[in-house]
Amino acid sequence: MEKLGFTASFHYQSGRPFFDGFTQETNVSNEIGAKYRILVMHPEEKAFYTMKGMEEPMTQREIRKVLQERYGGSIRADEFAFEVFDAVGNKIFKTRFDASAKSIGGGGADSTTFTTFSWSFELPDDLKAKVREKQGGGDNNENSSNH
Repeated sequence: MEKLGFTASFHYQSGRPFFDGFTQETNVSNEIGAKYRILVMHPEEKAFYTMKGMEEPMTQREIRKVLQERYGGSIRADEFAFEVFDAVGNKIFKTRFDASAKSIGGGGADSTTFTTFSWSFELPDDLKAKVREKQGGGDNNENSSNH
């Protein structure tokens, strides 16, 4: 069962969540050419929006660069949506994440806490085959010489 997982890094400053990017790219993510889109909930309009510079799906490295160059390293919002796309642009996963509900306690009003959150999902069959192919072949029983 081939799965794709990703881990998002957050910090909480005085209880307010900031998305800092992804912690590491996985082999499966690289093998399928995964791209990601991060959306944030607008506090008044209660609708998800992309951030400037991140309107289209991007690699984790590209997202990290935009976060550093445009947003000082992180994005502040209470609620996020994460979308994952394959190399040709098909959306293969999406999730909504209320970061404010996950606020980590401890410390005083000026405290900063760092944490990560992870998601994992099973790949569609066509991408499972692609991963198997890149990882060195298909079913080992077909290549067995024990006849």
